[in-house]
Amino acid sequence: MKKPVVLTRQDLYERVWSKPMSVLAREVGVTGNARAKMCDRIRVPYPSRGHWAKARSGKAPECPQLPPAIDGQAGPITISGVRALSRRAQTRMSREARREQLVSVAADILMREGAH
Repeated sequence: MKKPVVLTRQDLYERVWSKPMSVLAREVGVTGNARAKMCDRIRVPYPSRGHWAKARSGKAPECPQLPPAIDGQAGPITISGVRALSRRAQTRMSREARREQLVSVAADILMREGAH
């Protein structure tokens, strides 16, 4: 289990503009998409897709300023690297159970509305 990472908004801002999101995400044990959502939530701008390729060729646009924090967002940010307990586990029905469910629902609709 990864140790939680605690950052300030300024630290997060500096990190996202220092290397690609996928690299940063691996360092703390979350996906690049999760890292982007985190930045969106606390108003931390991050590079757009293709930024690092442009940077290698010397054509990267300047990084924007870090906007002021909204009330309640100035505190530290903790990235646990562990899936939140509030997330439900993905479950999938077997093919047979799904087929039975679909047939049952279709039969209910036919009984209620008839065939047209």
